[in-house]
Amino acid sequence: MANISLSKKETLLLKDQKKHEEMCIIKYNNYANQAQDPQLKQIFLSHAQQEQEHLDTINQILNGQIPSMQNLTTKSTE
Repeated sequence: MANISLSKKETLLLKDQKKHEEMCIIKYNNYANQAQDPQLKQIFLSHAQQEQEHLDTINQILNGQIPSMQNLTTKSTE
């Protein structure tokens, strides 16, 4: 597996983005739990899953790994 090296600035930016992704996951899951409409609930859960994939990718990069791009969803372009 190939490793990547990040500058301090890149690391700081990724850590900042990681916090944003974590917050989005929490919010979307909370919204899903509050939603009464099943379709709306599913939309929030889908967004939470996409944010989790983003978070997983960021964590891989922060760990020096080149992330696997095959698991990323393309629902945002549908």
